[in-house]
Amino acid sequence: MSLSRLCRLVVFALLLSSPASALPPALPRADDPAVQVFLTNDLERALPMLQKSARQSPRDADALAWLASCQRRLGKYDEAERSARRALALDPRHAFAEDVLGDTYNPVYSGWERTNAESTWTHLLRSVECDSTSCDAWPGLWIQAMERGDLALEKRSLRAMVSTGFLTPGLLAYARWVIRSLPERAVIVCNGDMDTYPLVALQETEALRPDVAVLNVGMLDLAWYRRFVRARHALVLAGDDSELPPLPGALALKGVPVVAHQLVMGAWLEAVREARFGRPLTVALGLQEDAYAPGTPRREVFRGPFGEHVAGRVEADIDTARVRASFDWLDRAAAGTSYVGARDHSPIRRAYTEYMRDNIADLAKRYADEVRRGGDETRTREAREWALQIARETHASADLIRALSPRGGDGSGKE
Repeated sequence: MSLSRLCRLVVFALLLSSPASALPPALPRADDPAVQVFLTNDLERALPMLQKSARQSPRDADALAWLASCQRRLGKYDEAERSARRALALDPRHAFAEDVLGDTYNPVYSGWERTNAESTWTHLLRSVECDSTSCDAWPGLWIQAMERGDLALEKRSLRAMVSTGFLTPGLLAYARWVIRSLPERAVIVCNGDMDTYPLVALQETEALRPDVAVLNVGMLDLAWYRRFVRARHALVLAGDDSELPPLPGALALKGVPVVAHQLVMGAWLEAVREARFGRPLTVALGLQEDAYAPGTPRREVFRGPFGEHVAGRVEADIDTARVRASFDWLDRAAAGTSYVGARDHSPIRRAYTEYMRDNIADLAKRYADEVRRGGDETRTREAREWALQIARETHASADLIRALSPRGGDGSGKE
């Protein structure tokens, strides 16, 4: 039996024997001011503080692992590797240090000259072998499993994202709302990690909407992922792999620089306009404008917690009846809780994932604004009150609650 396969068997045995109730309660050194600054994603300010913490606690593997993570994110890859290996010298089963090494070697998003896919694979496997309840490595292993055609690991990684608390009840409630609202056989293109992972995790753990194809727009820049999309979802992509770069890189389309995912999206939109795409093409709320090449013609209608690309002319960019009905799928109480796992080491996710919750109230506000355009004062008042109630129940940002409140109040009911 190969060492790689043996490692995987050990990992899976650990995962199956580790109940969610056994999870450690919090991040290591969470009370360290240096770690707290790092988790706000203020990396430049955090770096000297983390260096000081590591000097003051030279036998603390946690301090070195936090330092390594900050160094990696700042592009100081050699220093990150040294710090992570120092952590492992102190604690050979340090899951976070192994995860940092896996990310440092990752050819997709590391700028290091020593990137190596096999090293990434090895260190991520070691990370979950060291601690299968640590959430950080499982998303990377899910991606690696797709690339390697390892369906068993793909499924186990998705299940682990739920069991470790990486995907929180709040985020999963949001994702249930999205996936249940989608039209039959929809293709949904997601913007980033945290609107992609929960949808595919629900398909695996709750068998929700297996008819839906969940795609990540940034990963469409990767040749292996485009092949995966063709094989898994039977979707036609623009051009073959000789015409699209294997990694993100600029191409020229009519003299305008574009990247591979923009070519793919452009071809799909053309197929929608010509009524030959064959499936509803939808996009997640918050999909960035750079998902499309500059000047790409498109018509997008909100028909729930998603936009749907359509072929013909539309009277409004929101289908009020379907948007209102989609909120029947939303567990407002659950969707108003935290979207960031208690043990998530990522400053990016900690800084930005909670903002996804505002998509709920923002869509309710769009609905109310469209009702107001109809000129019916009674319906407008009801829609505004309904949207404000949703904003309150899902703990939307103060700005959204203020925008929905009478006379721009604070949402307390007082003017």
